[in-house]
Amino acid sequence: MKKLFKNFSLKNLKIQSTLKHKEGDLDKFINMDIHEVKLKEEKAFRIPKKTIGIKTTNFNGMWLDIPGKQFHRSDYHILVKLFLEKDHMFSFFKEISVFKDKLLKRAVDKGYFTKQTADNFFNTIPNLNMIPAYITGFVKSANYDHKYKGKKGRKHYTITSWKGQYKRSFLEQIKKKESIEGDIKFAGINKFSHDDAYIFNTGNLKWSEVDWFSVIKSL
Repeated sequence: MKKLFKNFSLKNLKIQSTLKHKEGDLDKFINMDIHEVKLKEEKAFRIPKKTIGIKTTNFNGMWLDIPGKQFHRSDYHILVKLFLEKDHMFSFFKEISVFKDKLLKRAVDKGYFTKQTADNFFNTIPNLNMIPAYITGFVKSANYDHKYKGKKGRKHYTITSWKGQYKRSFLEQIKKKESIEGDIKFAGINKFSHDDAYIFNTGNLKWSEVDWFSVIKSL
């Protein structure tokens, strides 16, 4: 996902960036998925003036969901949708030789599989391919009051749009405001597991060329 944004920023925004993959202090790296940048007119890489966090969801996901404490640690939050096949994890394990050199070899050594059976099983696993992905948009870290839209059913209420802070207590307020007898649910996900977060549906993300270049200018 980070490499995807790196390629996107170079192709569309004319900005080069580097990703750090090394040992270090977690508190130093956790808020920054992009660690160095170089704008078109600059000669050397430098630490960006603003921090960028990159989050992922599945391809039909519609929510950018960031825990409350984490939200203000980064200046911008970008949402990337990934289309992962059901057997993606098996393909990944095949790519890094977990199956053939470790699990299947152990099964053959223990007599659970014959060598031919192990080879046949290994060959049925699809090879790891490039993952289709889509950069949906971003939000800027700020203090957002929650705003929502939804649909009222015969008994339940489905939230289809949310922008800002989220607490479970807000759902009780909505329940009273909308006169709901049943439950308050979020479209596509039903409910969120935590109590304190910032939530944005994809329709509330910024995505225009003007929006993206405002991010670049701030870096």
